[in-house]
Amino acid sequence: MRLSAEECPTLLQDIRIALDQRDSTAVRRAAHTLKGAASTAAAVGITETAGLLEVLAAEGDFDALEGAWLRVTTEASAFQAARITLDRELTEASCES
Repeated sequence: MRLSAEECPTLLQDIRIALDQRDSTAVRRAAHTLKGAASTAAAVGITETAGLLEVLAAEGDFDALEGAWLRVTTEASAFQAARITLDRELTEASCES
């Protein structure tokens, strides 16, 4: 499975909704799915933070979950920006060939 441009925002939205509803089971489930997808895509920062979300959700620690939420969204933004840059560079390189 690849961490697609559509999948990551959807999973992040699922996590945010579950946090707002204080639904630790839904947070854990979405974080687990995000962790697997990010791992497959070699997105280490997202993988690690999603794993942290998963653990904190299992513990029901909603205060700590908010901090982890901020971290995973930062990691996801950085990953998406890097991917856009790489796609642009690959496109430019193929046009120059």
